[in-house]
This record gives sequence, C-alpha cells and structure tokens, in this order.
Amino acid sequence: MKFFLVLAYLGIFLFNSTALAADNSKLSQNLISSDWEGLYIFEENGGVTAGGSPITIFHELNIYQSDDGLRANLKSNGYQTQFDLNCTVKITQKRLDLFFESYGDDNLFEIFKPGDLLLSLEYKFIGGKEKLLTTWQKFKPIVPGNEKPGRVYFVKQSDKLSFDYRGFSLSAF
Repeated sequence: MKFFLVLAYLGIFLFNSTALAADNSKLSQNLISSDWEGLYIFEENGGVTAGGSPITIFHELNIYQSDDGLRANLKSNGYQTQFDLNCTVKITQKRLDLFFESYGDDNLFEIFKPGDLLLSLEYKFIGGKEKLLTTWQKFKPIVPGNEKPGRVYFVKQSDKLSFDYRGFSLSAF
C-alpha cells in the first residue's frame, strides 16, 4: 500500500514538473512573427498641469503582417504629444526591435531618421511569470520616471485588433 502511495505522489510530482517545464519551454523557443502580431498599449500619467489639466499620453503599438513582412505603427497622443510612426521590425529570438521608417499622416514632430532604433520589446521570465519588457532607444516616454529600461510598459491587448483610443473608431482586421 505504501509503495502505491509513493508511486502516486511520484507520478503527480513528475506530471507537475513536466507541465512546468512545458510552460517555461515556450519562452526558451524563438518567437515567430505571428507571436508578435497584435495591439500593445502603454498609458502615461504625469499628474496635472498648474491649471488642473491632466497630463496623459496614450501610446498604441500595432504590430501586423504585411506583404513586406512584419511591420508596426506606433502612435502617441496626449498632452503636447502627437507621433504617428511607421516602422519596420526585426525579431531576434525573444526580442523585437522597432526601427523608424517614415512618418504617418497624423504626426506633428519630425525628430527621427530612417533606420533609427526606437525601442525593443523582450519577453523574460521574472518571478515565475512571463513579462514583456521595454528598452527605450531613440523613442522615449514623455513622463519623467518612465524612461527606465527593462520594465513592463507596453501590454498586449489583443492579437489582431486596432482601435483609435481617442474614441473615434474601433475595428478588427
């Protein structure tokens, strides 16, 4: 009887260890372009101005597949901010690098050059959980304190959804 109990506990332990290893192996594999496709959001809150107006900036990163491969559009809108950046991407194992290519129609500030590395996103296990970390390059957050690299900023909202966070449209593709 004791022998069967030991075997049962051993079986449960091995099953749980195998399941945990399978979960961790997802991160150990190289990610492919379809793993990155989707909508990522980062919202900055800088408090309020002296006059009481909110200092909020919304960043929308839409990564999508095109005829030319994986592409991205980075839009930032809010307090004294309006960027619309068309980008190319490069995937290296578990990291995605975002490179500036051109300005979109809604852009106001032209400070980047084609080929500039704007930011990198990378999946890492921290505290037993998979996290998406951002490393800022030429593109920086607006609110002081948000520029620290290797932290979670962008959060994936969905795999294939695009919306205008100013409330004007919502569309799935």
